[in-house]
Amino acid sequence: MYVLNAWCLWVYQTMDAVDGKQARRTGTSSPLGQLFDHGCDALGTTYIVIGLCSIMGFGATYGSLACMYTVQIPFYLAQWEENHVHVLRAQVGNFGGKHLFFLGDSV
Repeated sequence: MYVLNAWCLWVYQTMDAVDGKQARRTGTSSPLGQLFDHGCDALGTTYIVIGLCSIMGFGATYGSLACMYTVQIPFYLAQWEENHVHVLRAQVGNFGGKHLFFLGDSV
């Protein structure tokens, strides 16, 4: 089951990265497509955390709930920030990459 979970996670991440690049390359990206993509990401992260809690043996405990909140709250806040500031952070602090700009913003 863990190997299947790892395989599904790899496929999900790969397809999630490819669809956005393809939409931007072909000029078919839209706010609705972005909303759908982030909605699918929100659902996907839920199942990823459930699998992680299963691996760690938490079961239906407050530890599982805490894991879910530590993933979902930052995800929600990042989407909220992108909606209002039009910048999606792809890093934590100054470590790990650059900001991704949308809606015609330039660096």
